[in-house]
Amino acid sequence: LYCHRDVLGDVEMVNIADVTCGVGNVFHNKGAIGVYLKMKRLQKNGVAKSSRMLFVTGHLAAHVHNVDARNDDFKRIISGLEAQAPARFLRPNRNPDGSPSECE
Repeated sequence: LYCHRDVLGDVEMVNIADVTCGVGNVFHNKGAIGVYLKMKRLQKNGVAKSSRMLFVTGHLAAHVHNVDARNDDFKRIISGLEAQAPARFLRPNRNPDGSPSECE
Protein backbone atom coordinates (compact mmCIF):
# COMPACT_ATOMS: atom_id res chain seq x y z
CA LEU A 1 0.00 0.00 0.00
CA TYR A 2 1.47 3.30 -1.06
CA CYS A 3 0.68 6.74 0.32
CA HIS A 4 1.44 10.06 -1.33
CA ARG A 5 3.73 12.22 0.80
CA ASP A 6 1.17 15.07 0.75
CA VAL A 7 -1.25 12.99 2.87
CA LEU A 8 1.27 10.92 4.83
CA GLY A 9 0.83 13.18 7.86
CA ASP A 10 -2.89 12.36 7.90
CA VAL A 11 -2.27 8.63 8.40
CA GLU A 12 -3.11 7.82 12.01
CA MET A 13 -2.75 4.02 12.03
CA VAL A 14 -1.77 1.13 9.77
CA ASN A 15 -2.16 -2.54 10.74
CA ILE A 16 -1.76 -5.68 8.68
CA ALA A 17 -3.42 -9.09 9.12
CA ASP A 18 -3.41 -12.31 7.14
CA VAL A 19 -5.78 -15.27 6.93
CA THR A 20 -4.57 -18.58 5.52
CA CYS A 21 -6.90 -20.80 3.51
CA GLY A 22 -4.40 -23.17 1.94
CA VAL A 23 -3.95 -26.87 2.67
CA GLY A 24 -5.38 -27.51 6.14
CA ASN A 25 -5.79 -23.74 6.59
CA VAL A 26 -2.08 -23.67 7.43
CA PHE A 27 -0.18 -23.10 4.18
CA HIS A 28 -0.13 -19.60 2.73
CA ASN A 29 -0.73 -20.69 -0.87
CA LYS A 30 -4.36 -19.46 -0.58
CA GLY A 31 -5.90 -16.80 1.64
CA ALA A 32 -5.94 -13.04 2.06
CA ILE A 33 -4.08 -10.08 3.50
CA GLY A 34 -5.89 -7.09 4.97
CA VAL A 35 -4.49 -3.61 5.58
CA TYR A 36 -6.37 -1.59 8.18
CA LEU A 37 -5.89 2.14 7.61
CA LYS A 38 -7.13 5.06 9.69
CA MET A 39 -6.74 8.59 8.31
CA LYS A 40 -7.65 12.08 9.48
CA ARG A 41 -10.13 13.98 7.35
CA LEU A 42 -11.27 17.57 7.68
CA GLN A 43 -15.02 18.19 7.58
CA LYS A 44 -16.57 21.30 6.01
CA ASN A 45 -17.03 22.85 9.47
CA GLY A 46 -13.28 22.52 10.13
CA VAL A 47 -13.59 19.62 12.58
CA ALA A 48 -11.12 16.77 12.08
CA LYS A 49 -12.52 13.24 12.15
CA SER A 50 -11.11 9.86 11.24
CA SER A 51 -11.93 7.61 8.31
CA ARG A 52 -11.31 3.88 8.65
CA MET A 53 -10.57 1.75 5.59
CA LEU A 54 -9.78 -1.90 5.11
CA PHE A 55 -8.03 -3.00 1.92
CA VAL A 56 -8.14 -6.73 1.20
CA THR A 57 -6.41 -8.80 -1.43
CA GLY A 58 -6.85 -12.52 -1.76
CA HIS A 59 -5.93 -15.62 -3.71
CA LEU A 60 -8.69 -18.22 -3.77
CA ALA A 61 -9.26 -21.59 -5.42
CA ALA A 62 -9.80 -21.42 -9.18
CA HIS A 63 -12.35 -23.06 -11.52
CA VAL A 64 -16.12 -23.44 -11.46
CA HIS A 65 -16.11 -26.68 -9.47
CA ASN A 66 -14.45 -24.87 -6.52
CA VAL A 67 -17.25 -22.35 -5.92
CA ASP A 68 -18.17 -23.89 -2.56
CA ALA A 69 -14.52 -23.85 -1.46
CA ARG A 70 -14.20 -20.17 -2.47
CA ASN A 71 -17.37 -19.27 -0.58
CA ASP A 72 -16.09 -21.10 2.52
CA ASP A 73 -12.73 -19.35 2.22
CA PHE A 74 -14.46 -15.97 1.84
CA LYS A 75 -16.37 -16.56 5.07
CA ARG A 76 -13.16 -17.66 6.80
CA ILE A 77 -11.35 -14.54 5.55
CA ILE A 78 -14.07 -12.15 6.69
CA SER A 79 -14.24 -13.82 10.09
CA GLY A 80 -10.45 -13.87 10.45
CA LEU A 81 -10.00 -10.23 9.47
CA GLU A 82 -12.79 -9.19 11.81
CA ALA A 83 -11.14 -11.10 14.68
CA GLN A 84 -7.76 -9.47 13.98
CA ALA A 85 -9.10 -5.92 13.61
CA PRO A 86 -7.36 -3.33 15.78
CA ALA A 87 -9.17 -2.16 18.90
CA ARG A 88 -12.06 0.20 18.12
CA PHE A 89 -11.48 -0.14 14.35
CA LEU A 90 -14.84 -1.82 13.69
CA ARG A 91 -18.08 -0.22 14.71
CA PRO A 92 -19.84 -2.10 17.51
CA ASN A 93 -22.79 -4.27 16.52
CA ARG A 94 -26.13 -2.65 17.32
CA ASN A 95 -29.62 -3.99 17.88
CA PRO A 96 -32.49 -2.55 15.80
CA ASP A 97 -33.30 -0.20 18.70
CA GLY A 98 -29.73 1.21 18.63
CA SER A 99 -28.55 -0.47 21.82
CA PRO A 100 -25.24 -2.42 21.79
CA SER A 101 -25.70 -6.09 20.96
CA GLU A 102 -24.26 -8.92 23.02
CA CYS A 103 -21.10 -10.63 21.83
CA GLU A 104 -21.61 -13.97 20.13
